[in-house]
Amino acid sequence: MSKLYKKDIIKIIDDYKLDKNEILIISGAAMVLYGYKKYTTDIDIAVSKKYYNYLLKKYSCVFERINEYGEKIYFIDNIINFGNTYYSSPYEVIDGLRVQTRNDLITLKENLNRKKDIEEINKIKYNNIGGDNMGKPKVYFSKEITPEKLIEIYEKLGVNLTGKVGVKVSTGEDGAKGYLKADLIAPLVKKLNGTIIECNTSYPGARTTYEEHIKVAEKHGFTSFADVDIMDKDGDFEIPFEKGKYLKYDKVGINFKNYDSILNLAHGKGHMMGGFGANLKNQSIGIASRHGKAYIHSCGQTEDPDACWQSKHEQIDFIKSMAEAATAVADYLKENNKPIAYITVMNALSVDCDCDSNQGDPVMEDLGIVASLDPVANDQAFIDMIWASKDPGAEKLKERIDTREGREILPYAESLGLGSREYELIEI
Repeated sequence: MSKLYKKDIIKIIDDYKLDKNEILIISGAAMVLYGYKKYTTDIDIAVSKKYYNYLLKKYSCVFERINEYGEKIYFIDNIINFGNTYYSSPYEVIDGLRVQTRNDLITLKENLNRKKDIEEINKIKYNNIGGDNMGKPKVYFSKEITPEKLIEIYEKLGVNLTGKVGVKVSTGEDGAKGYLKADLIAPLVKKLNGTIIECNTSYPGARTTYEEHIKVAEKHGFTSFADVDIMDKDGDFEIPFEKGKYLKYDKVGINFKNYDSILNLAHGKGHMMGGFGANLKNQSIGIASRHGKAYIHSCGQTEDPDACWQSKHEQIDFIKSMAEAATAVADYLKENNKPIAYITVMNALSVDCDCDSNQGDPVMEDLGIVASLDPVANDQAFIDMIWASKDPGAEKLKERIDTREGREILPYAESLGLGSREYELIEI
């Protein structure tokens, strides 16, 4: 059978003059259109019942099989494979074609449960684009910041966060004001039946112990809509990291093991030490235990929260250490078949982090929300929007980021295989 690449699929649909409003591209052809595989050998489509009967009359169709739902599936010229199942499902539009959502694609592949289907499920879950120039990671963007848009942008990702879902959010230092507020994020967290996950801080403050930290989480409204798990309350564990130049491992809260899937829900802002904070920082410093944070801050020299601040290293070493820790977490999740999705809310854009008890006021206008299955692409989109902004206050945020070499985390994370700095921006 011939190999059908993306351009071939589009051409065949056009050549057969199929009504694009009556068909839904599913299965292998959908994988190709999303960029998860290079080619397929036939084109699977779901059609309305009316169009199903129309195709049977118009073409010399060959019966192929009865599917798992008891429906007869037919071939047109041994190229187009059609049935009615999945036609009424949600879809995305790619090059003018309605394409089965990634969530439904995962469900279809799970039902088939062949070896190749399991491999393809992992490609979808981890945004593993197959082959050179097969497509850039998608970053979804909303200018509007509302609970409804937060849910919509999550659903656009097409990933199924199920089981015990950990939602990594910064609870914010006592005295900070920019942390993500309950009225914004609660509907999404509740939709996922998620647990807010955090770890204690390595610096002196109101979140160094469980007892202090949970009080701050309650004060900031997080306990009003979800359980809050300070994951290093009962200890931590090491994630080995052989690719590291600075870190030999990442040390994260022991309870991180308990979660089946993760939503990295970050607040985009500046940072006194890292230049900026978004998904990469939320995944590195944020998921690290108190001792793990010290290990990252000291670039692998000590786990002692008191001694780490006296360690000698270059600023760029700290930036790259964060990239290594974030990559270690991503590798751990992938090895254990646990999906993760990334969202950054770009509001209350102060030059200071939510970990600062004296956090300054916002210096520029809100930018919106970005979401992706690729953390490097999502952070790069945040940075690109700051640099593209015409708001005069953006210069203050740029200065904070560049004086701390903050943007250097992106190429280094890319070199570690964490993600791509190139992306396709899709506004919703």
